[in-house]
Amino acid sequence: MKIIYLTNFNPFFENSASANRILSLLEGLSNFGAEIKVIITTGYRSRQELKRFGKNGFIGNIGYQYICFIKSSNLWQRRFNKYVLMPLIQPLISKRIQNIIKKDSNYILWTACRFDLLKFVVEHKKRYPQIKTFLEMNEYLDIHKGSKTKTIHRIIGAARQNYFEAQAFWAYDGIALMTRALVRHYELFPKSGTKLLHLP
Repeated sequence: MKIIYLTNFNPFFENSASANRILSLLEGLSNFGAEIKVIITTGYRSRQELKRFGKNGFIGNIGYQYICFIKSSNLWQRRFNKYVLMPLIQPLISKRIQNIIKKDSNYILWTACRFDLLKFVVEHKKRYPQIKTFLEMNEYLDIHKGSKTKTIHRIIGAARQNYFEAQAFWAYDGIALMTRALVRHYELFPKSGTKLLHLP
């Protein structure tokens, strides 16, 4: 089994609960013989990450490849890259992803739950409906509605939620959900071919 995992950030470097969770899943699947490649789409979070990982390589049996080489070493760079630069170069990033994954149709395309990656999967599934797609979610998509959320985060969060519920949900063949409450929530959606998996 081959898995291509699309993510904005390198789970081998990112220090967060969600990164640790996805890394555990990938390593577990690798230990069972899956051939895994991680494609990182938004560049480097620091100079240390660039120095340590370079453009591509392997960690154990898991391959990784950066397709964007911008650096976001401080808060100003992160905000500029996220809200200005990345939207401008997103067509180039999507083309680079296509050039990598179109070489082999025998894989599962697994993505992080990021707005740009949801859009990519919808378009890719239209072109290649035979490709199997997978998503792992560990929270509701309405977290942007919190009272302390900044306006721009509310706008982007609402757009992601609306897009997922209108289009992206049906572009995935399987979705792993962290809680039974999430499973019950998406079971209420109109029937589709999407299989829901409770994965605590």
